[in-house]
Amino acid sequence: MAKTLPTLATGVIVALAIGLGLPAHAEPVTPADCVAQGKVWVHVQHEDSTNGGCASDFATAADATRSAGIALEGSNGFFTTVDGHTTSGNQWYALWTKSSDGDWVLAQQGADVLAPAAGSVVAWSFEPDWNVQAVAPRTDPLASPQPTASAGITAGLPPTGV
Repeated sequence: MAKTLPTLATGVIVALAIGLGLPAHAEPVTPADCVAQGKVWVHVQHEDSTNGGCASDFATAADATRSAGIALEGSNGFFTTVDGHTTSGNQWYALWTKSSDGDWVLAQQGADVLAPAAGSVVAWSFEPDWNVQAVAPRTDPLASPQPTASAGITAGLPPTGV
């Protein structure tokens, strides 16, 4: 009887684990993990903070952004609200792409058309004036230290001119 109780307990634990549908592997929590798993990291740079998340659905940059849990609002492919931050006047969000070992490239297609490559980064960068050339994101999510998706990734940016 003493031997039956531990065996029974082990069986119950295994049954619970299967019944609860515990994941076989953890979701990526850093941009580097996300990209290494062939997904797309979505990076959002606001005026004074950054945010990001890992996208498993990335047929388009807009799909990737939503899959990463980042809200988009707008019309006709022009998004005026990204991650809860709404532009006004001449402000806008530029769309950028980056391979895991490359430089930022300004997108030549809108977010509803641009199809990001697996293992890449898509970035939304706040721009204060659409009459001035867009500036690449100031932070690289693949550089150390890395923010984590589970932490909500809201961090201050370094001062400009540093």
